[in-house]
Amino acid sequence: MRLLRFDDWGQLSLVEFTGNIPPYAILSHTWGPDAEEVTYEDIIHNTGHDKIGYKKILFCGSQASKDGLQYFWVDTCCIEKKSSAELTESINSMFEWYRRAVVCYVTLEDLAPSCVLTRELERCRWFERGWTLQELLAPKHVQFYDSTWIYIGSRHSLVGLISRITGIAYEFVTDGALASASVATKMSWAAQRETKRIEDRAYCLLGIFDVNMSLIYGEGMKAFRRLQEEIIKRNNDLTIFAWEGWNYNKLPLVSPIATSPAMFRESCDISQYTADFAEFSITNKGLLLSSDIPLRSMDTITGDGRRVVSYLVYLGIGQRRARGIYLRKIGPNLFCRDGFHRLIDLVEDDIETRTRSRRHAFSSILLRPWRLPSNIETRASTYHSTPRLTCDTPIPRCYGTRLTECTYDRSGMYGRTSQWFWSWSSN
Repeated sequence: MRLLRFDDWGQLSLVEFTGNIPPYAILSHTWGPDAEEVTYEDIIHNTGHDKIGYKKILFCGSQASKDGLQYFWVDTCCIEKKSSAELTESINSMFEWYRRAVVCYVTLEDLAPSCVLTRELERCRWFERGWTLQELLAPKHVQFYDSTWIYIGSRHSLVGLISRITGIAYEFVTDGALASASVATKMSWAAQRETKRIEDRAYCLLGIFDVNMSLIYGEGMKAFRRLQEEIIKRNNDLTIFAWEGWNYNKLPLVSPIATSPAMFRESCDISQYTADFAEFSITNKGLLLSSDIPLRSMDTITGDGRRVVSYLVYLGIGQRRARGIYLRKIGPNLFCRDGFHRLIDLVEDDIETRTRSRRHAFSSILLRPWRLPSNIETRASTYHSTPRLTCDTPIPRCYGTRLTECTYDRSGMYGRTSQWFWSWSSN
């Protein structure tokens, strides 16, 4: 870890520590134009004094000195960003660096002096950025300053206002006990925050979820998928699947993995079930659920009076209401998340009265469901007869080469489309 200090001649210098890191202050801010931020090379070559960002560094050093601290850290110039290895190590360590700091100074460059905080604070860019989430929650002490470096309050004194602006409950703002928050709740904190790079929407959350992963700039939205896979490896919290997409009711089958933190916007109050020891993992087949995770079913009636069976998996609880997802059955113990429905929302007492438990050893939910064939012609004779279906649509080789027929699954499948049990042949 590199730390800044003023030498005996008043010049900024960098000191590298590999162990026994001294007490230090740390800066939290929003970046301006890249050309106006002081870089690692600027500090090494004693340049960049005319850049706008240099004033922030001087303030941080001056305030640290007033607080009796010789060293301080600023992200723009304490990391050699041209080194991909160092950048990866730094981003994976950043939450811990903020947590270890004696104090964190937050500079709000767009907050005018003597303004009405209850009206103006929420308009600051600092509350909209992805990276500043960990900078709010990780440090022991956080102090806020306006655009003229005037102290306006601490995280503790402003907790009510901060909680309202961020949607983060009091106890998590003040105590930092993030381990007690569900995955869905943590994701909801980042739902309305933005980052300059798409990949950083995932990378800025590594510390929040206490995971490590490599950085691959250019992978786009895959970064958030990889983040969720790493979380699943370390955590058995089913609320990671408790999200709602903005395109629900448009796609019949969707992946159980979210594509963006924004999908968790309405999941802030969903908590993990007490003493939940559910076992699940990601395999090459999909999301594998063990028998510890109850799979339930519920009879529903379609508009034309047809009885069908809805499959449900409960993920967590919010405000004494069970929350979960609907599934469509596409094969023996094989399901897809139903894209036509939002999260299940049932009063806890209704779980036993309105749904039935379905015994299963293991069930899989496909991570990448393919679109069902649209050029299907059905031929049904009588009500009790077995409907037949033919089509000439290629399907994945692991199931054969042609879809040739289907038979009715009398256990019921959700919706008209999923009332068919697909069978394949290798002809």
